[in-house]
Amino acid sequence: REQFGKPIGAFQAVKHKCADMAIAAEVAACQVDFASVVVAENRPDAYYHATAAKLVAVEAALKNGATNIQVHGAIGFTAEADAHVYLKRAHTIDILGGDLRTTRASMIGQAAPS
Repeated sequence: REQFGKPIGAFQAVKHKCADMAIAAEVAACQVDFASVVVAENRPDAYYHATAAKLVAVEAALKNGATNIQVHGAIGFTAEADAHVYLKRAHTIDILGGDLRTTRASMIGQAAPS
């Protein structure tokens, strides 16, 4: 997409938003990888780490989906761009297995790993 005759990626404010999205996605991927290792090892704190991975991943997906639409402007809500599909998927993932509020309440009730 272009704005003022330049690609939108040339603007520093857009670069910052994209960098924040990339960091959030990387943090979520690392948390999911760690949780998968803990689950594979059948450690007693596996459920705790799996819950934490779901929280981090869903929050990143929701926030990145919304920011993606903002970066792309109004076209993000149309069928011409995939941005709306990603946000819908993020909301679907949020609902599967309990929404963020339910998942947070579940995690608060668990003992922290030692």
